[in-house]
Amino acid sequence: MNKKLVLLLLPLLVIPVFSFGYAHYTDKVEKKYKMHVGSIEANFTYFHVDRLKTIDTNCNGIIWGDEINITIYNDPATCTWYVLITCNPIPPSFELDTTMVVHNVGKLPWEAYWEVRYWGPHDEDHYGCFDGWNESDFEALALYPTGGRIKDDWDPPPGGAPYYGWYLENGLIYDINFWKDGNRVQPTGELYHPCTNLTVTQNLTLLQPFGTPVTDPDGVTSDQWQKNIQCHWFLIWVKIIVQNRTPDVYSSATWENGRWIRQGNIP
Repeated sequence: MNKKLVLLLLPLLVIPVFSFGYAHYTDKVEKKYKMHVGSIEANFTYFHVDRLKTIDTNCNGIIWGDEINITIYNDPATCTWYVLITCNPIPPSFELDTTMVVHNVGKLPWEAYWEVRYWGPHDEDHYGCFDGWNESDFEALALYPTGGRIKDDWDPPPGGAPYYGWYLENGLIYDINFWKDGNRVQPTGELYHPCTNLTVTQNLTLLQPFGTPVTDPDGVTSDQWQKNIQCHWFLIWVKIIVQNRTPDVYSSATWENGRWIRQGNIP
């Protein structure tokens, strides 16, 4: 055989031998992660005025769209639902009760809390059509029931019955509550799973001055309430915020004999 031909064939014979050895004497383990990040989404699905106590002040037979205006819209740019309520004017003994439902349409459970701020009394409608609201002008109210002034801290309470919520000014009172599965729950700590609802009830009340003067938490007697707030504006800014809860920490599990052995608090 030609010596040059042998030199050319030898490498071709050796390569398959080495390839077989490599395939036979090596092994590997691979870990592949596939993660889909969940979304936090809340959809405003229901708003209802449960009770309205007011007066047709201009006697034109129209209250909705006249003395009471409610506008609801969604701003996709900020992922925010807005409910804009204008009451102008309102009389003593005014009441407005509302119920709204926030639905979890995301992939993750979320918890919710509220922030309530108010501003007033003010001589003019400084902000017009809700434009340019500045938080520095508003007084923040702490979460119920740990802060603010609840209506049943009056001695004695007007009419002898306790009022829950915040006393704002001279008989103006605001109240908010969270509900889940028909039960009132705390504003923080409750978890709302996907496809479940958060129900929010709110009450706004302007107490009628009483025949026998009652002293409010600011030391103003009820016979002065109407004089102090008439022809003034009050602004109430309520934010309901949903957010992801900090994830829980779980311990360990071991893969043994083709199955998972839980060794801690992994569900």
